[in-house]
Amino acid sequence: MKYTALFLTVALTACGNGDYLAKVGDHKVSKGEFSSYLAMKGIESDANGNVLKDLANRIALVESISTEGLLDKAGIDASVEDYRRNLMINQYFDKFMTTHVTDEAVKNYFSSHAADYEEERVHIAHILVRTNSSMTEEENQQAKTRIYDVYSRLQANGDFAELAASYSTDTLSAKKGGDLGWLKRGSVSPVFTQTAFGLKEGAYSEPVQTEFGFHILKALESPKVIKKSFDEVKGEIRHMLKAQAKQAELDRLLATTDVEIYSDK
Repeated sequence: MKYTALFLTVALTACGNGDYLAKVGDHKVSKGEFSSYLAMKGIESDANGNVLKDLANRIALVESISTEGLLDKAGIDASVEDYRRNLMINQYFDKFMTTHVTDEAVKNYFSSHAADYEEERVHIAHILVRTNSSMTEEENQQAKTRIYDVYSRLQANGDFAELAASYSTDTLSAKKGGDLGWLKRGSVSPVFTQTAFGLKEGAYSEPVQTEFGFHILKALESPKVIKKSFDEVKGEIRHMLKAQAKQAELDRLLATTDVEIYSDK
């Protein structure tokens, strides 16, 4: 059966005074159904009735299409049921998280785990002569000779920033006198970290080798413990608490229902 625009107009008018707002074939659109539809669409009101008309037309279209014999109804039903399951799961956990991972819970976690959000950092600069795995032994030796030549210039009262600008193959930091900024302990290779955090402010190291090549390091400022603020980490904490709460609730919910998997394998 097909439904015309004229029929819809009459049906909308005829059903407007009771508990139903529209009738399409045997389907009646109740006030409650339409209110939920508006909420789902994020629409506050339908003063001119256009949303109701659009809904009725869509219902009519589906009714008409279903008689054409071109649909995979079993596939559609499976998709709808899967969508329904996902919608229920997502809506449940959205509301569950709202009540279980509150602003207060995030603040309390930060207060009781403040030490976890402290980092030791050092303000370091370096002069680098790069090497790589494809270089020959002779090329590696030449790189080593170059870095020790720079080291000799430093020992002869050479200016570290000027030497970095002239000789470092790390072109980005070379433009800033070798300045790498504040490095977090453990964020670079063990040899680099150990050397950097072992320097006093203003001191520079002997050449050291990492996977990137040969370095001379200079501590521009001594190592210090930097505490992250609550605002810096609250998003990270909230994400972690949500993940923990969701997993715990998943385990609880699944434990309440027996699941048996039958297989012919």
